[in-house]
Amino acid sequence: MSQQAVIPAASPEEQTFGNFDPGRNQPLVDVLRFIAGGGRPGAVLYLWGEPGSGKSHLLHASCARAARAGRPWTYLVGGDALADDIAPEALVCIDDLDGGHAGPEGELRWLTLYERVRQEGGNLVVAAAQPPSALGLETPDLESRLSAGGVFHLVAPDDESRRRILAERAHERGFELSAPVMDYIMRHHARDMGSLFALLDRIDRDSLAQHRRITLPFLRDLLTGGR
Repeated sequence: MSQQAVIPAASPEEQTFGNFDPGRNQPLVDVLRFIAGGGRPGAVLYLWGEPGSGKSHLLHASCARAARAGRPWTYLVGGDALADDIAPEALVCIDDLDGGHAGPEGELRWLTLYERVRQEGGNLVVAAAQPPSALGLETPDLESRLSAGGVFHLVAPDDESRRRILAERAHERGFELSAPVMDYIMRHHARDMGSLFALLDRIDRDSLAQHRRITLPFLRDLLTGGR
C-alpha cells in the first residue's frame, strides 16, 4: 500500500473508512479522514477504547487514506515498536500503545517521536485501551502532549450493530449468514468485533474447504470441533 516501512505487517486492505460502522463515533471518523488526508499538519490524536471497539480498524483505515493521498505513512504496534526512519510529513499510527512496559526510556522515545512528527508537519495517531491519564506515565508533560490534539473515547458497537457489521462483512466476502446462524453466533461466541471477524475468517475458509453450506449444523460443528 506504500513504500513506507510498516511494523509488523502491511495494513489489511479491507479495513477502510468505507466499511467501518461508526455508530456514535462519527465525529472521530470525520476528524481521522481529514487528518489522514493531510488536512491538518502537526495534529495529534489519541483514541482509546475496549478491545474490539475498532481502534485497529481506524488506524488501518487512516493509513489507507494517507496512501491514497500520496502521503508516507507508518503503522506501528506496541509501545516499544518505534521506527527511526519516519519520513517528513508522514502519518504515524501507533496501535496498542499501552501493550508494553515502556518505562522512562521508552517514554522519552515517545516524546522524541511526538516532537519530530509535529516539527516535520506530520501527524501522530495513537490508540490504547486506556486514556492518557491512566497510563501511569513517569515522564513530565508526556500526558499533556499525548492529549494535545484531542482524546477520543471509541464506543464499542452494541449487539444490533455487531450483527449488522458481521452481515455486511460476510456479504462482501460472497456469502450470507442466516438469522439462525447469526443468533447462534451471538449466543455462543465472544462478541467483540475482533473475535467475530476471526470467526468469519474460519467460516469462510472451512466452508470452502469442506464444500459445505453455511448452515446451523455446520456452525455447530465448527465451534465444537465436530463433537
